[in-house]
Amino acid sequence: GRHGDYADLESFADHMMMMELSRNVDAYVLSTYMHKPRNGRLTMGPIWDFNGSLGNADYFESWETEGWHYENSEFPGDNPNGFHWYTQLLQDDEFQEILTTRWSEHRTGPWSDSALLADIDATVLLLSEAQEHNFTRWPIIGEYIWPNDEGATERETYEQEVEYLKTWLINRTAWLDSQWLE
Repeated sequence: GRHGDYADLESFADHMMMMELSRNVDAYVLSTYMHKPRNGRLTMGPIWDFNGSLGNADYFESWETEGWHYENSEFPGDNPNGFHWYTQLLQDDEFQEILTTRWSEHRTGPWSDSALLADIDATVLLLSEAQEHNFTRWPIIGEYIWPNDEGATERETYEQEVEYLKTWLINRTAWLDSQWLE
């Protein structure tokens, strides 16, 4: 396709899937990088900056597990031109095919519910001692710290935060499955 002549469409699809999976408030407009290898095609990435993601922010409807991030009512207020790349790509049948194919591949591998939950559990184990020191030094669990989602004040333990993350993520993948799995 014409877009594929100039852009690495798989990298754009993977980037979009990561932004939508995480509902990253910075998606598409901030903290977004592209690069072009010498004699290569325009490539999305590297990706970074996910502190306002996975249900952990109180704007851009980012706590919602249903709906496209790029269709939230405030988007893209901080950069009206930030989504133009994808506006064009989403009209491309080849890109749509890559999105559904790549989503299916990721969901049977590293983004399967079991793999995502296992990654969270492994990280919880890795951070078990550190989180205790952190929240002893900074007792912020159950407090609103900008831009936490409003529900942050109702979660009063680290374990409740972990459970919220797991539940949010599984609900998000279910909605994305309803959109991208054929």
